[in-house]
Amino acid sequence: MAVELGRAPLAAPRASVPLWSRVYGFGSIYAKTIRDSRLAFVIMAGLLGAILFAGGAAFGSAYHTAEARRELDSLVATLPPALKGLYGNPVNVETLGGSLWWKYGPWSALFAGLWSILALSATLGAEVRQGSLEFVASAPLGRRRIAVEKLAAHLTVVVGVMAILALATWATGALFGSLPGDAIPPSAAIGFAIWVGLMGLAFGSVAFALAPFVGRAPAAAAAGALMAAGYLVNGYRSTVPAFSGAADLTPFGWTAGHLPLAGLYDWRSLVPVALLAAVLLAGGVEAFARRDLGITAAIRTPGLPAATLGLRSPLDRAFGELLPAALAWGLGIGIYGLVVAAASRSFADEMRRSPDTLNTFRAVFPGYDFASAGGFLQLVFVQLGFIVAGFAAATLVAG
Repeated sequence: MAVELGRAPLAAPRASVPLWSRVYGFGSIYAKTIRDSRLAFVIMAGLLGAILFAGGAAFGSAYHTAEARRELDSLVATLPPALKGLYGNPVNVETLGGSLWWKYGPWSALFAGLWSILALSATLGAEVRQGSLEFVASAPLGRRRIAVEKLAAHLTVVVGVMAILALATWATGALFGSLPGDAIPPSAAIGFAIWVGLMGLAFGSVAFALAPFVGRAPAAAAAGALMAAGYLVNGYRSTVPAFSGAADLTPFGWTAGHLPLAGLYDWRSLVPVALLAAVLLAGGVEAFARRDLGITAAIRTPGLPAATLGLRSPLDRAFGELLPAALAWGLGIGIYGLVVAAASRSFADEMRRSPDTLNTFRAVFPGYDFASAGGFLQLVFVQLGFIVAGFAAATLVAG
């Protein structure tokens, strides 16, 4: 067979990738990340929406009269500082939106922040666990493009979750509002969703920027610590004046005046939060593109005794691996229990001085004696403690 010289062989035609596969599927890094995030999308959208619906339904059934609303406002005004700082700044709690903001607004931001921290700190960690790292790394794409597409996919999922959160917030006001002022306008629902999304991205961007330098776990831990510290110092800034300066350095402090569900708007305070997230996300993309994979520096922390390193037997190894997580869970639950216990007696005293509110709580939670400190602890700490303990147990046995 003769071979014609001087002519380059014809290249095989490239198979066209369907548009849908480029958006959802295996047609691009972006589409694959969207597909891998489908469970996280369902969980976060369902969790945030369910929290608002459940809270709105409980508020509408328990406080359907003007007298009950006035008693609730008086009760919240007399809460001890320890409990106020833990749950945030109560504003217009006699309305459905104000009560939802006080009880669930900051916690929604914390849930969104935890999700973004775990997702953005593991830019390639998820690919390693799923065994698809070779597929991603062998694609004819630069590392900068890989990072940009994976980041764009997370931002897309966040926008989708926040859209559902805004719709659920508006629907909660429409379904469960019973008095004038309970309706939640679309502007308030959208403002709340934007705030939750930006707060989550702000702390997630910290983990994204640190991960190429210190690794996934230390980056997530550092971002989580900053988020928890920012929430606490902002919540207790009125009780502990020394926290005021530190609170002004956190996104929680910057947006302290933006309470859309309570009828207060400060749209300009969202700008520095968005800029912080944008700068850190851009820095994380560049760091991911320029640094060698797996080359990280350790964050120096106090070491544990040699007996806890797990070098003697499988039992010792399991103990050494689980001990830090167990200590962290125990410390967190202990601090929460301490704060709730410190406020229990004051809450019980206020309940005894407000019979109508006490009867309302008894109707919603039968079998609990809210006139005693023990009854308050049984509901707020013990019952919720079972849920927290379940999360802790799932974390400890997951390995």
